[in-house]
Amino acid sequence: MPVSIGGSGFINGLDQGINAIGIITATSFSGALTGNVTGNVTGTATTATNLADAANITTGTISNDRLPATITKNLTGDVTGNLTGNVTTGVGGSITVGNTIIKSNSIAIGTTDTTGRNAGVNTATGTIIYNTSNNEIQIWTGIAWKASSVSGETLQATGGLVSTYTEGEVEYKVHKFQSSGTFDVSYVSPTSNTVEYLVVAGGGGGGAGTGGGGGAGGYRTGIGYTVSSSSYTVTVGSGGNGGPGQSSGTSGTPSVFATITSAGGGYGGGAASPGNPGGSGGGGGNSTTSITDGNDPSTSPSQGNPGGSARNGSGGAGSGDTYSSGGGGGAGSPGTNGQNTTSGDGGAGLQSSISGTSVTYAGGGGGGADNYRRQNAAGSGGSGGGGAGGNNNDSYYPTSPGPGTAGTTNTGGGGGGGNNAGSGGAGGSGIVIVRYQIGNISSKATGGTVSYAGGKTIHKFTNSGTFTVTSPSLTSVDYLVVGGGAGGGGGQYGDAGGGGGAGGYRASTPEGPGGPSPSVESAMPVSTGSYTVTVGSGGAGGNGNGNRGGAGSQSIFSTVTSEGGGQGGARDGTAGNGGSGGGGGWQSGSGSDSGGSGNRVADSVLPAAGTPAPNQGYPGGGGFANVNYVPGGGGGGAGGTATGTNLGTGGVGKSHPVDSVTRAVGGNGGNPSTSNNHYAPNATSNSGGGGQGAYSGNPPSVRGGGNGGSGIVVISYPT
Repeated sequence: MPVSIGGSGFINGLDQGINAIGIITATSFSGALTGNVTGNVTGTATTATNLADAANITTGTISNDRLPATITKNLTGDVTGNLTGNVTTGVGGSITVGNTIIKSNSIAIGTTDTTGRNAGVNTATGTIIYNTSNNEIQIWTGIAWKASSVSGETLQATGGLVSTYTEGEVEYKVHKFQSSGTFDVSYVSPTSNTVEYLVVAGGGGGGAGTGGGGGAGGYRTGIGYTVSSSSYTVTVGSGGNGGPGQSSGTSGTPSVFATITSAGGGYGGGAASPGNPGGSGGGGGNSTTSITDGNDPSTSPSQGNPGGSARNGSGGAGSGDTYSSGGGGGAGSPGTNGQNTTSGDGGAGLQSSISGTSVTYAGGGGGGADNYRRQNAAGSGGSGGGGAGGNNNDSYYPTSPGPGTAGTTNTGGGGGGGNNAGSGGAGGSGIVIVRYQIGNISSKATGGTVSYAGGKTIHKFTNSGTFTVTSPSLTSVDYLVVGGGAGGGGGQYGDAGGGGGAGGYRASTPEGPGGPSPSVESAMPVSTGSYTVTVGSGGAGGNGNGNRGGAGSQSIFSTVTSEGGGQGGARDGTAGNGGSGGGGGWQSGSGSDSGGSGNRVADSVLPAAGTPAPNQGYPGGGGFANVNYVPGGGGGGAGGTATGTNLGTGGVGKSHPVDSVTRAVGGNGGNPSTSNNHYAPNATSNSGGGGQGAYSGNPPSVRGGGNGGSGIVVISYPT
């Protein structure tokens, strides 16, 4: 077809297309442009419908109205302007902007510190950062940086000595104030805005001169106290001073948390002086018969109890009719009144586990003695830090000073009263403890008694039951399996029974099993489902007719079996084999007196009795043959054999790090005595310990051996 160039500069007649090599310059092109363009294209493209199929666009600007609805190729370089619609990166892809990475299941916002944060200019309200200076997510509110506050998040606060612990499946944070300070709450949510508290005031000082014991500081505790994002002053009360000479002490000072105030303990009265009211009342000094009020000022529930009264003796020295002083009141009970032979004891305190440990607080101080008359003893301090009364039993110098004991620091205990010549003890300072829930722990399994310690979830079976794995994420567990201990042998007519052998002790690495050979047991593989747990019983002690003890029973968890302990031997029975062997007893005739073997199937398990078992214990010790009035051999333990032949000491046990309790101790052999017959004690339940052998004494009599302790199974895994 002919080609012509019109006057306007257009090329006409290109309906068949044009192929050209070189440079073509024109004012404009119309129609589709196909093929490669190797130079710059300037001007406006009227359509861009084929961009999706074109090569990558690496430079230049394309206006919004020229872009297609979908771009399926890569974009390299800056994109300026708004980008609406979906951005698809493909499986495993991400969008990275500086340190911020957006993935399909997470957003990494990168990190900065306080210096870098504060260097920002015109920070947009709502900006989120992770601040490494204090390790928290922070949000710019437009006025200040605040810790992240997502509805449902737990309360956040500082102040005091901070710790965390788990009780059941609830995790708590604790703020313990042993001195005054501030409880600063930085964040609360509608579901996390209450705290529990314990507020104990300072205890009162004890009086002098057969002085009364100081009263305990007021004890107040509660739950559900609502807090807001604010600062709360915490005051820890100090203990009162003990009285000098013949004077009364001074009262303790209050402890305060927010609107909760506990009153200081009342002072103990000096010679012939009453005590003072307070959180708990102080005891009366000698000869004062009035009772001093506690719970002053009144609170509900009561913060304390009254102090005890003194006794007014009417006789002279040595007459048996003495003066005495009263004990200070405690949070749990009043101080007792002085009696003719003793001054009053301090009232008992109350126990609290708010700190994660069971502690008794706010015990009253004991009354001081009247040693001049030498017939009157001092009162004891009440449980919970109460100081004891002063005493002096020197018959040559009956007027020598016997100062009262100070109350224990940070318990609010009252100080003890001094004796007739002694000064009173100071009261103990108070304490304030605040705790609140910060989380719940979901166990990965059920069964037994569940606790949490050292980053582990612990299931403790003291009786047989079922361990059920509920979470697929739990694939292995550590274990401790201890068999039941055996009973000790009985004694008869001047002979001695052997100690029962300990139950077998098997544990996964790093603790490992009992027994003499170095060995390793791996963690137990588990999957969702149920596993039967059997806790072995302890064997019965041999009766007093010279019978050996009973064997312990097996404890089993899945494929791990710990054997029962071997029987303690006696006159009419040899020592038995088991997880640890039983101790040999006195044997009549030509019977064997050797100890039983360890690492054997217990004699009670038929027909496998006596066959080899995995490493788990030690042999028992031997007893004398045909000799009266000598020890029986000790039973073997998880950590060692009985101590030598005929010495009668059971083998030591092993302590497991899951709870630091020593278990599987061998029972001692019966021990001779020249005058007394010995009833054999039982081993402790769930210890796997062997029962002690009996000794029938001289003159001969009949005695039974001690029972073996039942076994235990403990399963643990990372929380």
